[in-house]
Amino acid sequence: MSEQLQDSSVNEQSQIIALLQQISQDTAHQNEQLKRQLRMTRLVALFCACLAVVAVFACASLLPHITNVLSQANTVLVELETTAKTVNETIPSTMQDVNSLIAQSRMGIDTALVSIQTALGKINDIDIDSLNQAIADLAGIVRPLSALLGRR
Repeated sequence: MSEQLQDSSVNEQSQIIALLQQISQDTAHQNEQLKRQLRMTRLVALFCACLAVVAVFACASLLPHITNVLSQANTVLVELETTAKTVNETIPSTMQDVNSLIAQSRMGIDTALVSIQTALGKINDIDIDSLNQAIADLAGIVRPLSALLGRR
């Protein structure tokens, strides 16, 4: 029985040693995986740090330009608002001036039409036949006078 006990003790010890070796291998494998994970974590941290530096540099270099653009946009908006107010203030007086100009133009056209009608009436009153006769009579008088004065 003691031999059986010894065999079972040796058997148990070999199983324990096998388990300890398995645990040791698993621990070594876990340590290797943890080292890989640590390297990857450091690589990601380095990438994030580089990305943060680039972002800070980009913000620092773009901030003055953005500030300048916003300042110019603000100036343009102020000028646009001033122009809009000026236009709103001048439109009523401009419309009155346009209406006055249109009224004056109508009066001028009416006056011109009356004058044209009067002139046409006077032209129509002229007797063309008697005017031709008067011209012919004048020519008849001027010819003998020019002959008398020696001109032909």
